[in-house]
Amino acid sequence: MMNNQLEAQAKKLADQPYHMVFQEDHTTDDEPIYVVNYLEMPGCRAQGFTIDEALADLKELTYEYILSYLEHGVAVPKPYSTTIATTGNALVLNSGEPHQNPATQHLSESSVIVLA
Repeated sequence: MMNNQLEAQAKKLADQPYHMVFQEDHTTDDEPIYVVNYLEMPGCRAQGFTIDEALADLKELTYEYILSYLEHGVAVPKPYSTTIATTGNALVLNSGEPHQNPATQHLSESSVIVLA
């Protein structure tokens, strides 16, 4: 019964609006691939030969990743609230909480990232 509750909670949490980071990369055979992860959960990473393939893999992986957090009693990172500045390409991250993610703990509670 508890497992069904965790699975339902993981599905709900996986549908939150996390912020994706896309990167172009290459396989060991030098074939182009796309790698995508969430800014809030950089360890939750997927890849594919197309962006759609990478996104489909990430969606499937996100549920498993969050379910693992829940099964181990680890707090699931919340999506950052964002604002896109109207005068440029700036992304404001504001979680409203102390950073729990080691990859983003250096950011202040309200950080600006310039997008190139």
